[in-house]
Amino acid sequence: VEKVYVTNGDAVTKGQKIADITLDDYAKERQTAAWVTYLEATENAKEAINAKARADISMWEARQDVLDAQEAYDDMKENDTIIIKQLDQSKKAFSVSESKYLNSGADISNASAKVAAALRNYQENSGPIVAPVAGVISDLALAPGLVISASSTTSNTSGATIVSPQTIGKISSSNGQLIASVNL
Repeated sequence: VEKVYVTNGDAVTKGQKIADITLDDYAKERQTAAWVTYLEATENAKEAINAKARADISMWEARQDVLDAQEAYDDMKENDTIIIKQLDQSKKAFSVSESKYLNSGADISNASAKVAAALRNYQENSGPIVAPVAGVISDLALAPGLVISASSTTSNTSGATIVSPQTIGKISSSNGQLIASVNL
């Protein structure tokens, strides 16, 4: 622990810095990987927005193709199989374009959720410890110079290593109801 910014009984806001910690090499690797994931998610979200704009243009171009094919069909003097098939194909192409446009909102929402999750993951793997919610700090177990580490045990049945986080404090509402337990 490098520095602690709050004490027991302090009111904190969501995102307020509680403490700064020095990361070990493994944590730095996880932080770097989390940052890259966040950047990729951000790029994907921008691409989803761009894809919606392209789908909108494509939908209107397909709609114009339907109108042009319908006009050729209406002007047809005798039964022309090609014109009939072009009209049918342009209607199907419009339907596909319209579906892509209508679904693009869900794609943007999904991409935005991935950005938020990637940012949370990055923040959880960073040196600053921030309050996940607003409330009052209690049971704070941090002091400058303190070494924080997870404890691990081996399961007797599966042989798997179970890592338990260290609780460093709690955040309660103003009436004392527990809102969050802050773990590392």
